[in-house]
This record gives sequence, structure tokens and C-alpha cells, in this order.
Amino acid sequence: MGGEQAATVISIVYENKQKANDKLIDDAFMEKQSKEIIAYYADASAALYCTSQVWDEGIIDPRKSRRLLAELLDICIKGRQTRLDPNTFGVARI
Repeated sequence: MGGEQAATVISIVYENKQKANDKLIDDAFMEKQSKEIIAYYADASAALYCTSQVWDEGIIDPRKSRRLLAELLDICIKGRQTRLDPNTFGVARI
């Protein structure tokens, strides 16, 4: 969902709530709230922000993508060739 869509949904919810309670709709409040929501979504959808929140594994420098892809494929191949010993003590989570 984008910022504009989120702002529209929140506006609809606010309008319906005000109508259900027989209260006036504050257009200035709705406009301010919409601008804040759109601004938040614009900031939160930036690649650096997402990475800073550890929502992904980081940003790859395009100049290093070929080397990194080769390294990751090598890890996948080695993972298939590795034989794991059975676990006899359970799983420890820290």
C-alpha cells in the first residue's frame, strides 16, 4: 500500500467515525493527517531506511554484485555437498 492509498483509507475511516457519532468532519485535520501519512510512507519506503531497520539483508553496491552473486552461488553448492550430523541435544536459542 502506498502513502496516498493509506491516507485515503484513514480519511474514509475518520469520516465514517465522525458521521456515526454525529460530529463535524474537520477538513484541516484530515488534510494535515493525510500529508503526514504520505510523508511517512515516502520516508519509510527509502532503501536506506529499510536497511537501517534491518528489514532486509542490506544494499549491494552494483559494482560488487557479480562477485557477490558468485560467492552466494558457491555457498549454495557447498551447502548441498555438506553432510550434517544428527542433532542429539535439541536446539538452543539465544
